Amino acid sequence: MKYFEILERFKREEEPEYIMPLTNDETLCDGLLGWHSMPVEYNADLECPEDILGNKKQEWDWLWENTRYDTERFGMIVKCRKFDIIALLMRLRSLYLIYPDGTINTLARQYMKSIVIGKIMKAQGNKKPAAKEKPSKDKNETD
Repeated sequence: MKYFEILERFKREEEPEYIMPLTNDETLCDGLLGWHSMPVEYNADLECPEDILGNKKQEWDWLWENTRYDTERFGMIVKCRKFDIIALLMRLRSLYLIYPDGTINTLARQYMKSIVIGKIMKAQGNKKPAAKEKPSKDKNETD
């Protein structure tokens, strides 16, 4: 099997419980958003070694071993301390919230979208409504 085939299988097998840790962890949410803007390099046609096929953990690890990205850049994007970058990436990876092709879990993306929309709606609700103009009467109009 090729890299992209294994990756697509992981994407098809997303589980809702993977996103539960996002509900109470702003750092994970920031990391998720940061990963989505990270440039990554990989060879989609790379063949997976036969001896690890069928072992989910080994396939997942193999995908990541064959992906290149800049951890320092990730740390700058998410404003994460240098010694916390690797730990954050490992959490995101182990929870299957990020994918080695630079995308994020579909359910996590939907969750994050709902959070952003909620914040926008709340911000709009806190603004004073624009003053309505009074309709002007036409000079030819009679009361």
